[in-house]
Amino acid sequence: MNSSDSKARLMKSAAFGILAGLVVLVVFLLPSVISVFHKRSQEAVLQEKLISARGEAFSDIVNAEVSLRVVLDGVPVPGMSASVDHNNWYIPVDGIVTLAQAPGYFDRIAATYQNRIVWIGHEINTDSQNELLLDVAWAPEAPEYIFLEIAKGARIIIPLGITGGEEIDLISAPNGALVIRDGTGFSLSLDGSLLPNGFSHIALKAVNKYGYALMHIGLRVPRETEIIPIYTAEDMNNIRYKRSGNYLLMNDIDMSCVDDWRQIGSDDYPFVGVFDGGGYEIIGLHNPVELLEEWFSLFGEIKNAEIRNLVIREPDILLNDPEKPHCAGPLCWNALSSFVENCASIRGSVISSRSGGLIGGILEDGVAIGCFNSSDVTSTAPNREGPHSGGITAGLYKNSYMATCANEGEMYGAHLTGGVTAFIHDSALYRCISSGYIWGHTLVGEILPGGIMHTTDQGFAAYGYFTLGSAPIGGNVFEPYGVANSLLPISPHELRNVESLPLIGTFDGDSPDWAFASLDANGPVPHDIFKNTTEPIVLPASGNRIELPKKDGVRYFYTLNGTNPYTNCRIPVDSLVITLSKGQMLTVFAARKGCRDSEIATYPWQGEG
Repeated sequence: MNSSDSKARLMKSAAFGILAGLVVLVVFLLPSVISVFHKRSQEAVLQEKLISARGEAFSDIVNAEVSLRVVLDGVPVPGMSASVDHNNWYIPVDGIVTLAQAPGYFDRIAATYQNRIVWIGHEINTDSQNELLLDVAWAPEAPEYIFLEIAKGARIIIPLGITGGEEIDLISAPNGALVIRDGTGFSLSLDGSLLPNGFSHIALKAVNKYGYALMHIGLRVPRETEIIPIYTAEDMNNIRYKRSGNYLLMNDIDMSCVDDWRQIGSDDYPFVGVFDGGGYEIIGLHNPVELLEEWFSLFGEIKNAEIRNLVIREPDILLNDPEKPHCAGPLCWNALSSFVENCASIRGSVISSRSGGLIGGILEDGVAIGCFNSSDVTSTAPNREGPHSGGITAGLYKNSYMATCANEGEMYGAHLTGGVTAFIHDSALYRCISSGYIWGHTLVGEILPGGIMHTTDQGFAAYGYFTLGSAPIGGNVFEPYGVANSLLPISPHELRNVESLPLIGTFDGDSPDWAFASLDANGPVPHDIFKNTTEPIVLPASGNRIELPKKDGVRYFYTLNGTNPYTNCRIPVDSLVITLSKGQMLTVFAARKGCRDSEIATYPWQGEG
């Protein structure tokens, strides 16, 4: 073979190799190119929807201008929202919401305030003025939540305190519950012999032709009168042998060396008793290396139970086996018709292949009040379908009630992900806060994750603050007739300012809702989670030289002009001596670990001399 034949054969081989390479590139890269194009198309559609949600149109439809005047007894008040379609909710400016809306008949143009909602029907036209009045005072008025302790076996009549209602719908109630109407209004009649032992929950709706008000009632039927003290991990383990007991934690328990913990209660044999943590802590809870069940938590499933006043510190839960639909929660994984109050998970990690949160699965037909989470929660499910992640619970179901809860943990979700909860179904959530970063899959069905919740279908979410940058939005309404009222972004600095938090409750008075506990939280915490202290912390007023001496157990956090001197973290000090320069403002937070009685003080520059 001569050299020219060799060159020709070599050139043919090179050409074939190049052609084969091009074929491989096309086969392997074309799906990626299509995927990128499809992703960009989806993002463009999403952006169009987001912009349209603000009232701008991207179509040939000529929109009509709609002006909604939203008031309470004729007067605009803070904390109101309005919607034309029940999917997009708007906060009035000086009592007015002005929208560009596609024409058509809308049967429930709505406004909401607190736990009340009012609606009207209206034909929106392009050739007429669409100026509508929505006065929430037209709807019934009812207490948001009441808690009662009653004796088993007697028929009980409970005045409901409802005004303006034409009828009462019992949404969720025990057997034998009846609504009675008399000259003074509505009362609830309960047959005590039919009530379950322990805790039960009632949800009702006061209705008239203009709208409705939601009301929730917690009922406690005392069971065991003997209080069983808990001192050790072994005592904790023995609870499983008497799941109906009345237990009181007497001291902190370190479980970091307990490597074989199994949760107390299952779906077949739930915990049905009372566990009062007394303000003490369970420290270092972690799962066995080989986990037999598909769930892990301190308690498993609880039913008609009460868990309160318990802090779980630094849990370390790792359940990320993709072959098993693991669900994890430091406190419990399902709370059915139960009451969870003043409980917290502090600075830990919860990693699950399915759902996670303080209550790792769901709160169903139950009540959760005053709970806090600063543990990070991660869902690693590979299929991005089904699992939910939320700081306090993965989901609220069947007319549950949640209020005054806060989250500071980071949430990574494979599916629905929210700072406080992921999903609200036929349930209500009020006055909650989240400052934890929400990340992971940023879109689920083109719905962005939320600082307070990911989404609700027929749920009611009102009055929440989430920090700027932690999440793109406060939450979504997935289907009519859900409500999202005043889920608002706030700066981290404002999160320390009581004046910036008017919608979530009180910080002082006889029964405050919130407190600052700087050693365990960067923002407000539910007031009754941490233990009291016998010696109040006092931050005296001062001039330009501020001296705060060392005190037993007290740590100080501080900022100058709203900025901490340490750029990456807030570092506490035992004592503080600072001389202010011209124009400086010192803000100091002081607290004891595990103490709810923290104090905040500001020291402005006093001028020369």
